[in-house]
Amino acid sequence: MPHPPFSRNIENLIAQFRGLPRNLSRSTLRDSKAIDALVDACVKSYNIGEEHHTDHIMANWKDIIGAKNAHRCCPKTLSRGNLVITVANPVIRSELQFNRHQIIQRIQALPGCQNISGITFIAG
Repeated sequence: MPHPPFSRNIENLIAQFRGLPRNLSRSTLRDSKAIDALVDACVKSYNIGEEHHTDHIMANWKDIIGAKNAHRCCPKTLSRGNLVITVANPVIRSELQFNRHQIIQRIQALPGCQNISGITFIAG
């Protein structure tokens, strides 16, 4: 669809002379962009293909939590230096809370994870 040759105010003035309804929309037509530029922008903005600190946490999960508890809990989210971990039952939750400082030290030893300073355990 080609762009109109006049501004919206002029188009509305012409429409008023012709007895047509005014265009009150706030939308504007934009130039089209090539799909490869859009894909490149999305890949860059979401850091796709780059290593992330959560990848290091997941790869070393058994070493961080311990082999006997690793399959009973999993990391859920990471925000503002706080890792939220879902735990299967309250007994494991209290055991992990008791070892919280050791778990944080193991996580901080991983590359790129030095800013993680807290852990929250939730039922899951």
